[in-house]
Amino acid sequence: GRENWRNVVVGPVRSDGDTACATLVPDIGHPILFDHPLDHVPGSLLIEACRQTALAMVLTQAPRLMGVSSTFDRFVELDSPAECRAEVIARTGDRTVVR
Repeated sequence: GRENWRNVVVGPVRSDGDTACATLVPDIGHPILFDHPLDHVPGSLLIEACRQTALAMVLTQAPRLMGVSSTFDRFVELDSPAECRAEVIARTGDRTVVR
């Protein structure tokens, strides 16, 4: 669900039902996500990667993000591969909770 290809921050999403995984593909030339030189992946990009991976699991439901909670325990380095994983943990009516 991105209109501009430069805003896509994950590779193809691999899913097996209630879990999904996608490789992080940061564009260090992105004018917003990398507005100054960094040696790590910015938190805003990590949150967007999680959002994109989670939404890919529920696209048939016309999803709308209702909230985000995040904690960063360490840095994600630009020169190391990273993946974003998402798991559906609850479904109630028209709501889906993804972790």
